[in-house]
Amino acid sequence: MYCGNNPVMNVDPSGRFFLTALLIGLFVGAVVGATVAGLNSAAQGNTGWGLVGDILLGGLIGGAIGAVGGMAVAGLTAAAPAIAGFLGTSFTLGSITLGGGAAIAVTATGAQLLAGGAVVVIGGMIFFAKIGKSNGYEVHKYGDDHEPDHMHLKGNGREIKFGIDGLPLKGEMPFNVQQRKVINALWDKILKGFGL
Repeated sequence: MYCGNNPVMNVDPSGRFFLTALLIGLFVGAVVGATVAGLNSAAQGNTGWGLVGDILLGGLIGGAIGAVGGMAVAGLTAAAPAIAGFLGTSFTLGSITLGGGAAIAVTATGAQLLAGGAVVVIGGMIFFAKIGKSNGYEVHKYGDDHEPDHMHLKGNGREIKFGIDGLPLKGEMPFNVQQRKVINALWDKILKGFGL
């Protein structure tokens, strides 16, 4: 792929930058993957051909990941001028007409739009945090929920709010046997979700 497929904005006179990045990523990924796989396999007591097979598989997987990473670095390097252009560009999001014909335009830069998108994604991940799932049930903890501190057990068309003690809140239906098993199975994750 010459110049990141954009020879107008990027320069690669030899045409080798992407190939070099791919090969470096492939080599580094293969070495790291083989080393990690070999150490893990040996720690599990594997020897002989079992160990060799794990090392080869680790090298193949690491090499593939490294090659993709190398291409990503090359692509980002080639795309840097376009990314910089987007981040510095102002976009008009709308305007408001006031009395007397005056108007106010609402604008944002690409950097502000990117930061806003990141806040929405991270906020959504925090606000709608799924603690765990077991036997068709899910446990959720919502970031901006009312007091007392609690979580929601959802499944089979029902939702039960329960507290830090693992018991349903006052006014909620008691857990059935299956729901109690789910709470027990997810108890470590539930405690982490409560910050304990």
